[in-house]
Amino acid sequence: MKNKIVVFLLLISCSVFSQVPGYLGKRFSIGYSNNLFPSLFYPSANSTDRYELGVNTTHCIDIEYAIKKRTTFCFSVDFYKTGMAREGGYGYSYNGAYDYGSAVYRSGDGTPIQLRTTNFSLGFKFFRPGFIAPVGKYQKLEFILLSNKITYDRNSFYDQYYSPGNNLSSFGTGEYDFKSFAIALTFGRQRVLFNSVIIDTGFRLGVSTNAVFSFLVDDVFEVRTNNTGFEGELKQNMNYRLFAAQLFNFHIGIGFLAF
Repeated sequence: MKNKIVVFLLLISCSVFSQVPGYLGKRFSIGYSNNLFPSLFYPSANSTDRYELGVNTTHCIDIEYAIKKRTTFCFSVDFYKTGMAREGGYGYSYNGAYDYGSAVYRSGDGTPIQLRTTNFSLGFKFFRPGFIAPVGKYQKLEFILLSNKITYDRNSFYDQYYSPGNNLSSFGTGEYDFKSFAIALTFGRQRVLFNSVIIDTGFRLGVSTNAVFSFLVDDVFEVRTNNTGFEGELKQNMNYRLFAAQLFNFHIGIGFLAF
């Protein structure tokens, strides 16, 4: 009887992990991070100069929970603001239905069309063998819903020769809301200081699927879509701008182990 009990206890001990998920038993963390990359060849939120060196900055509030020894579930809310400028301008009709021109945007304060984006992200961090979440090297896969708002002065459009005081008739509504989607993969490393502070660094690759779809349909297969007219051109411009912003970013963050 004693031998059976010993064998049973040995089997139980072999099937129990010595380390529960998390760091020192703490599985939940909250923090702030930033995804950033130079924005050369694109306007910033404050300038229309395509060759002025700027920085894309996406501010992120992150919540993470260790669900396995090497896996954490991640949720974040991100905020991003930039400017948009369409090369070649926006199309408009004049002198009848068969004459078309190109309208450029010139606001009174010199700022471009404004794009503000709030992102909601769900994902998972997979830590490499030999590490225990939330410490060590990881790959993070995330799925992102982008809620985009475009604002501009609808009376600040001019023909392509830009004649001051001769602005065109009002364009659109001055404000549009569009939804889009992105997928991202981050390669990073986390360190824990003082048993409570998480330092997170790495780089992030992202793809805005709406921009890829728009490119394939409109430019590759040349299928007629609703990306015509001012609203359609504005949406297409936004998709390409978001594609550039999502494509590659350096990632840096700080977090705190809560419990």
